[in-house]
Amino acid sequence: MSKLPVIGISIGDLNSIAPEVVLKSLHDHRILDYCVPVIYASVKAINFWKKLLNLSDLQLNYIRSIDQVNHRKINLLNV
Repeated sequence: MSKLPVIGISIGDLNSIAPEVVLKSLHDHRILDYCVPVIYASVKAINFWKKLLNLSDLQLNYIRSIDQVNHRKINLLNV
């Protein structure tokens, strides 16, 4: 198990700049050296934004529960 902190990230309002900021920030995988990110959002919404921003190479680990967190990937908890 990783000793890095697990950080929950909400994308906030779907019609704001927040989803873009979150996805572009996590696109740089160096973030995984410092924390284990968990995005709290709708899978549909994130896939829409990934397509819109041309971030199809951003790999996410889709989880249903916080117990399923992968400490070496960017996690997305579907809400």
